Amino acid sequence: MPPMQKKLKTSVIHNGDSVKLLNDSAPESVDLIIADPPYNIGYEYDVYNDNRSDNEYLQWSKQWISACTRVLKQDGAFWIAIGDEYAAELKIIADDCGLKLRNWVIWYYTFGVHCTNKFSRSHTHFLYFVRNTSSVKFNADDVRVPSARQLIYKDLRANGTGKLPDNTWILRPQDIGDDVYFENQDTWYIPRIAGTFKERADFHGCQLPEQLLGRIIKSCSNVGDVVLDPFAGTGSSLVTAKKLNREWVGIELSPEYATHATARIQATDVGDALDGAPEPITGSQRTATRPKRTPTPEGLDEEKLIAAFQAVPGTRSVDALIADPVLNQQFIDQCSKLRLPGTPYNWNKCLLSMRKSGLYPQLRGRKSQSDFKWSAADPYEFACEMALRRAIDAGYFALDDLLCDPEAAARFDANCRTLCPGYSAFQYRWTALNLRKRVDDWSDTQECDEVLQLGEPEPLLKAKCLSSPAVYLIEANAEKPAFAGFTHDMEGRLEITKQAFKALLQWMPQHGEWTIRIARGKSLKGNEGRINQRRIVRERRPRLNFLSDRENDQSTVNAG
Repeated sequence: MPPMQKKLKTSVIHNGDSVKLLNDSAPESVDLIIADPPYNIGYEYDVYNDNRSDNEYLQWSKQWISACTRVLKQDGAFWIAIGDEYAAELKIIADDCGLKLRNWVIWYYTFGVHCTNKFSRSHTHFLYFVRNTSSVKFNADDVRVPSARQLIYKDLRANGTGKLPDNTWILRPQDIGDDVYFENQDTWYIPRIAGTFKERADFHGCQLPEQLLGRIIKSCSNVGDVVLDPFAGTGSSLVTAKKLNREWVGIELSPEYATHATARIQATDVGDALDGAPEPITGSQRTATRPKRTPTPEGLDEEKLIAAFQAVPGTRSVDALIADPVLNQQFIDQCSKLRLPGTPYNWNKCLLSMRKSGLYPQLRGRKSQSDFKWSAADPYEFACEMALRRAIDAGYFALDDLLCDPEAAARFDANCRTLCPGYSAFQYRWTALNLRKRVDDWSDTQECDEVLQLGEPEPLLKAKCLSSPAVYLIEANAEKPAFAGFTHDMEGRLEITKQAFKALLQWMPQHGEWTIRIARGKSLKGNEGRINQRRIVRERRPRLNFLSDRENDQSTVNAG
């Protein structure tokens, strides 16, 4: 009877031959494989011949792809980076090994590729395979990005702006389903590593950027999953996997590379920011437009826009129409019927700007759709604040821009629902609007009768408390505050937070035990609880709290 095969030990780079080590390992034991093999273009490695004959290279490629497929789980993902010369051949080899191509992606870059007497090499192919198309792990919300149109134009016909960078990742979809990545997106903008970049290792000429690797890891694996790099090189993929709180394992033929990569990984902590510039969300300057009293696309009839608003039954305010997805869809339908130029974002944004200008009596004097009560929102308001901060970190610097974009607003809803399900999209959005309106009042440095002191840290998942108003601080560790909150019912909030813990780990990966520090007030009057909460936010700057302009300014002053 053959000996039982063991899984490759994680958190280590194994020095040796990938084919042999993988064939000796337990099958179906890896969640994600990122392979950046030698391209066979004559690059000088210390122990590998990168100038084989075509037949030799393809025969060897079939061996390592087969070995990788063997250890890949049924719901796992397998990404291969390769140059032009063998991209098509490796796709055919992978097909023969039983893999299914899910996407063919091209990472396109343009600097550092000067060539003479021929066109320059300016891209790398990324082939994304799965074993089982009916069981695919894909975290779409973690990798949604602006379209090229959004980045190139900052006139009012696009939501978000910017200059097209020199280095882009171009997506070529293959049979994309509704759940797959980048609805209406075709371009990733991820800078290539230049010689001056901090993340570049000392001696490897073929590194991939951490931002690029991070997108692959976040989209195709979950916290705690095993990520394998069978050609570890200087360890960039493994460094990125560790930062994102994945288990990692590498194989490297060169002892020198293995030693260097191990040192890089040991100097990395879980939760560290990915090196390199992320994809730009907005541009720096807006393209020129004629001065108008409202930012309307050319040819947009304001009277028709108002007519579309008035045609929606049950609407009592512009803000409510923007925040309510049902009413907003009816408004968009009316705009479409009237053949208004622009997009749903344009129509929403223009209507909101018209209301704020005070120049349109038809949009004034309507009562709010609901009388908002913080006590009613208490069970889920923390989720709204965290989701709002997540959207801001993604580049939506104004809540108005977020809510005026139906797709972005839907992602905000999904993030809220992940943390605290059971409430409507309107409730989540309306709470975020009220938070934005009130946070500066709560952030005031005015005196309050009771300045609360946080208690000693307790393990978050084991903590217990009575039902009473309280201010609290959740910490991933003593140096990484996650969220400061206020609640009328600390017992209920604690239970909801425990249920949301898995989602919190996705947003803020961190090894070790999370803790909570609770400050209970004797009698919190008026806004005293909120003022104490915002004081903690201002002083500690938790990663998942919404920061008002005033808090940002005060934090900068305090830090200085």
